[in-house]
Amino acid sequence: MSYNNYMNYFEMKSKSSIALLLVNVLAFIIVINYAYGERNRNEAVLYTDSDCSFCEETLDQIEFREFSTHIDLSVKSLNGNSLNKRSFDISIENCGIPNEEKGVPLLVADNKCYKGKTEILKELERLSIQN
Repeated sequence: MSYNNYMNYFEMKSKSSIALLLVNVLAFIIVINYAYGERNRNEAVLYTDSDCSFCEETLDQIEFREFSTHIDLSVKSLNGNSLNKRSFDISIENCGIPNEEKGVPLLVADNKCYKGKTEILKELERLSIQN
């Protein structure tokens, strides 16, 4: 391999490494922005439990009123799921709800908590109209 061929190969290799680095940095920024950024303003989380009749009634109403077509609504059951329980406890703490008043169903939307079927349905109605 001649010296000129070697230098051309080295320059091409350097440019491809820089391009690859830039693509990786851009991908990293996109992932971080998605993970920690504001993904969806109308995202809401509903905490439920399988032993809760109010939860079942609330879920039935949500399905009947088709709120999930207008709102990014995640339903998280506390029954047997330690990650959901931890997330529920953090939400309770962030909303300033005393431990003796915590319970399900609980809706968390726009960093606010809504307890009980009536409050939850009212807030979901507001969010669906807003969207």
